[in-house]
Amino acid sequence: MCDGFVIGGGAAAVMRQGTISAAADKPFFLQLVGTGITSAFALHFGAALSHARWPAVNCHQLYTHQLITPPITVQNGTAAVPERPGLGVDLDEGAVARFRLGAMPPEP
Repeated sequence: MCDGFVIGGGAAAVMRQGTISAAADKPFFLQLVGTGITSAFALHFGAALSHARWPAVNCHQLYTHQLITPPITVQNGTAAVPERPGLGVDLDEGAVARFRLGAMPPEP
């Protein structure tokens, strides 16, 4: 009745759901929407979880800036997993400062 799954959430939830998907031998796609920071995070999950076989949904190209350097490039529908330490990308501190929101007013 189910050909596969959509997996999203925080790191622990993605790992737990990915493990369950593997135990059921069902493929899934990741749905982790955000800037390039989120996309780098998702690329690592896609590489580490055996049943992440379908395209991921992250929408990083919809944002004004990816907030990382180097930017994630998609060619022929795929992106390489960054190989440097951590997420494999650096924060673009200038872009982070430019897009930072001020303090939110307290709720009434």
